[in-house]
Amino acid sequence: MKIAMQKKGGFYRPYSIKDHEASKAHKENQIVVGSFAKVKHYRSLKQMAKYFIICRIIAHQLSGDHNWNTEKKVDQQCRMELKFWDDSQIIVKGNQVIVFPMSISFENLAHAEACFYFDRAFEFFAHDILKVTVEELFKMELPK
Repeated sequence: MKIAMQKKGGFYRPYSIKDHEASKAHKENQIVVGSFAKVKHYRSLKQMAKYFIICRIIAHQLSGDHNWNTEKKVDQQCRMELKFWDDSQIIVKGNQVIVFPMSISFENLAHAEACFYFDRAFEFFAHDILKVTVEELFKMELPK
């Protein structure tokens, strides 16, 4: 049995829901011996690529809106809308609040957390921005 683990907070935990389910084959507090190998980019590259392709599609469709006309702006707007920011870096200056979006990089976001973020992002893009279903969003392509 192979279970992918991720070290977080000083402890190893199952990397994905599938790994968590596989870990249930062991009893609570059972000692298990295995070996670890460093894996780079275990999380889905396709998932990350789909997100940024959709950001480009939205930027193209909203090219007349200065706040949404680039892939980076769409990405940043999405993170802000989903309140995906670093709570430890909130700055209050008078009546202004400055927040810093968290990174969605492989190194900063575990698989399950990434799936949760991307699911919410795709729903936000589809329903709130383009007024389509998620299925319709996934069928969209960049103009040639």
